[in-house]
Parts: sequence; structure tokens; C-alpha cells
Amino acid sequence: MRDNKTKQLTKKDIRKKILYLRNKMKSKRIQENSLACMENFLRTFDAKSLDRVAGYSTIYSELDIMPLLQKLDFAGVSCSLPVVDESSRQLIFRHWKYGDDLTLSKKGVLEPLSVERKSIPNMILTPLVAYDQFGSRLGYGGGYYDRTICHIKQHSTYNPDKFLIIGIAYSMQKVENLPCNDLDQKLDWIVTEEGAKRFEYTNYFKGV
Repeated sequence: MRDNKTKQLTKKDIRKKILYLRNKMKSKRIQENSLACMENFLRTFDAKSLDRVAGYSTIYSELDIMPLLQKLDFAGVSCSLPVVDESSRQLIFRHWKYGDDLTLSKKGVLEPLSVERKSIPNMILTPLVAYDQFGSRLGYGGGYYDRTICHIKQHSTYNPDKFLIIGIAYSMQKVENLPCNDLDQKLDWIVTEEGAKRFEYTNYFKGV
């Protein structure tokens, strides 16, 4: 959905339009695009150089990154999955390894069972509804990723070169220009079935 009309749309309007188009995709196409996205990620990032990677459990018609997380786990990367903390309205990342049992949350998302093994990732693979040419990300409206990323930047040892936010999306989720506010956190990279792109900012414009 790459057109100038999105400049006049609200976030709610963009979510509705993109999710409608995404949900129309056939399962075969989702599988093919998920595989292509995984291959593009692995061509861009050397698994041997990665340390702590947070992924996500796929819902709705999102790209499926579980095969990618399995490959990273087998390569020795410390992987984690998010769990919603309703008190802070942020995400807690818990360690995950291939074969670990998962439980279905109240929001319908598969989460790690263990409450002890927490991780602070230095790479977050984040799902999204839409993104634009400037690295802006539009989520589902809860603000969980934005608050979590902001918290990590403010309360952890933060090195912008070693803490990366990687958007995972279909190329059709790109829009011309997203409306943003001060809470919205920028992407460092976007990886789609078509390839991987890095966004370049000064620290000021990235919100650091």
C-alpha cells in the first residue's frame, strides 16, 4: 500500500486498511513470504555475531518468524519471547529455546511458561501493522513495544550501535508517511520478503 493518500489518514484508518489487505493473504503466500523474510534476515545478519535476540509469537496474518528463531537458537543465540506486564503496560522478555512449552495468554498470544528466566535483548524483532520510508512504525495501538523500547534505552546500558530494533513485515505494509508522536520509537532496520533496509538517523531524530 504505497500511495500518498496515507499522509491524510489517521493511525486508526491506516491500521484498518493495512490489516484488511494483510488478512486477505492466502496461507501459502504467508508461508512463502515468511521463508523469504527469514532468508533475507540471515543474509543481512550473521547469526554467529548475534547475542540476545527477542522475537515474537505470530498472531493473525503476521509473518511467521518461529523458524528463524529456531535457526538462531541452534546457532547459539540467546532468544526470548515477550510477555505482557499489565501493571507497567510494557513487555517482559523471557528466555526461549526450541522445544520449550508455551502457554496461551489472555490476549491469545503464546508466551514462555517460565517466570524466572528474564532477558534484556540487544536486538528486538518486532511485528507491526505499517512502516514508512523514514523508519516510523505503526503497531496495533497498545503502545507496548514503544514503552518497552523507551524503557530499555533509559534504564539499561544503551549503545545505539548494539541495540537494534528490527521491523518484520510484508513489503505491502509500507506506507508513504506515518503520523507520529513523541512516544513512537523508530526502527533501525526493516526486513521483508523483498529484502532488508537500514534506516539512517542522527541520534536526535531517532529519539535517543
